[in-house]
Amino acid sequence: MSSCRLCESAFTVHPQEKSFLEKVSLPEPTLCPTCRRQGRFAWRNERRLYHRKCGLTGKQIISVYAPDSPYSVYDQHEWYTDKWDAMQQGRDFNFSKPFFPQFDALMKATPKISVFTSNNLNSDYTNGAQQDKNCYMIFVSDHDEDCYYSYGIDSCSSCIECLNCFKCVLCIECVDCSESYNLAHSERSHNCRDSFFLSDCKGCANCFGCFGLRNKQHCIFNEQHTKEEYEKKLQELNTGNFRTLSSARDVFLRKSGEQQIHQFYDGNGNENVTGDHIVHCRDCIECYDSADLENCGYLIFSSSPKTVSTVMWSSITVR
Repeated sequence: MSSCRLCESAFTVHPQEKSFLEKVSLPEPTLCPTCRRQGRFAWRNERRLYHRKCGLTGKQIISVYAPDSPYSVYDQHEWYTDKWDAMQQGRDFNFSKPFFPQFDALMKATPKISVFTSNNLNSDYTNGAQQDKNCYMIFVSDHDEDCYYSYGIDSCSSCIECLNCFKCVLCIECVDCSESYNLAHSERSHNCRDSFFLSDCKGCANCFGCFGLRNKQHCIFNEQHTKEEYEKKLQELNTGNFRTLSSARDVFLRKSGEQQIHQFYDGNGNENVTGDHIVHCRDCIECYDSADLENCGYLIFSSSPKTVSTVMWSSITVR
């Protein structure tokens, strides 16, 4: 066991970590995984946007850097052009002075890109996003259209306030859902449609307040109904009224809290892994929201072919 030099907690350097570090001639980490993760997050602003001036053209732009930040920021479209030369900020390294103050000076002098987006249409208020159309305030999201206030969505259309959803259409307030249509206030549900308040459901349609169901229709609070009974009861619930919908949500949360059996993690097709929201991975340690990884550790939102998976271990070397 090793001891973290920051929080002093004990942590384990696993054999596969040691093997990788030896292969690339790097020492073992001196920080625990949590402190290393905090160090990486300190460099990343995903969801806070600011108005400021472009340091190259003076034009008003949207940026992940605040107007009073010490950095020079260029509009993303100008940053990629030949209008400026990054070598102009180059300087000799002074071996008689500490490294980090010199690195800090270089960071402040070298222009930063305003936001990280590409190939978007009418989607200025986004970051970490590409190939999106008519989207607003979505982050780390790709191939979406007409989506708003969401994070980590991919190939979705007409969705609002969703998190980690894939190939969803007309969904609102959904978390970890995929290939679903007209879903509301649901989590960890897949291939479902025309339903409210689902949790851990698959292949379900026209259900309300259900959890742990597979390939069911016309269920309310996990009780089976005929199509006619379901439509009548749904009309009585008056889902268009916020107060009655909130009451139904409270009933759903109470029933699911008392009766639902939860899988110890959310994932499938894995072998020898730890983490959550992980699929088709093998020999991975503390990986989250990731797919198709092998022999990797401490990753978030990662997907990689196995032929290059070994490079992923480099993330553990943050000191």
